[in-house]
Amino acid sequence: MNDLQIDDIKTDENAAMVLLVDDQAMIGEAVRRGLAHEENIDFHFCADPHQAIAQAIRIKPTVILQDLVMPGLDGLTLVREYRNHPATANIPIIVLSTKEDPLIKSAAFAAGANDYLVKLPDNIELVARIRYHSRSYMTLLQRDAAYRALRVSQQQLLDTNLVLQRLMNSDGLTGLSNRRHFDEYLELEWRRAMRDQTQLSLLMIDVDFFKTYNDSFGHVEGDEALRKSPTPSAKPAAVLPTCRRAMAAKSLPWCCPTPRRAARGWWPRNCAWRWRR
Repeated sequence: MNDLQIDDIKTDENAAMVLLVDDQAMIGEAVRRGLAHEENIDFHFCADPHQAIAQAIRIKPTVILQDLVMPGLDGLTLVREYRNHPATANIPIIVLSTKEDPLIKSAAFAAGANDYLVKLPDNIELVARIRYHSRSYMTLLQRDAAYRALRVSQQQLLDTNLVLQRLMNSDGLTGLSNRRHFDEYLELEWRRAMRDQTQLSLLMIDVDFFKTYNDSFGHVEGDEALRKSPTPSAKPAAVLPTCRRAMAAKSLPWCCPTPRRAARGWWPRNCAWRWRR
């Protein structure tokens, strides 16, 4: 797509930026005069077909008037080059030709032209076609800009939801899984056990003498101790879920499936390690 930004897109639906590529200066002057009194139409002329793409990139036209027969570079070849360049791939192209030949018209459309006129066309018809194609192109740019903005907004919303999900499922003190995550995970394992007709074990592991530690050094020091242990870098077997200080004596819940699955190494991989995440 063209590298126009959304701020560069004209708000007037009848506005147009026209680039005429023709080796005959007489044709360029005739088209310029025909568009001179038209409101909101800017006209640019390029006599050298080898400079056409560079000039199109510079002025960012909304319509290109392309002569079909030029010395040194065929008009159809230039139309294909427009379509192959990312900056001009979607700009409407009106081919100007001296012949009303169906075969030539077919070749022009096959190369990527949007319209075909026998030069010099009536000025009223030329202006109407320029405004029509320019309006369609600007609508396309606005639509694509809106889609890009929507995708950015959706990605930001997704990122925010992921952050909120992590905050809801993690303990604010230690960063480990909280009671909410424990309840959801226990429900999941309970349903799995019912489906597989297997047993489910639940362990409550208490941190020894933690109340004494809090009473001796204060809750701030107790919180700091919990922040340091367990840490995300600890071994899986040492990574246990923790609840907030409101849970008496820092009891730690831990659920595990059947011993048969645990014997395969399921315990450290899928039970203790999940709580860290």
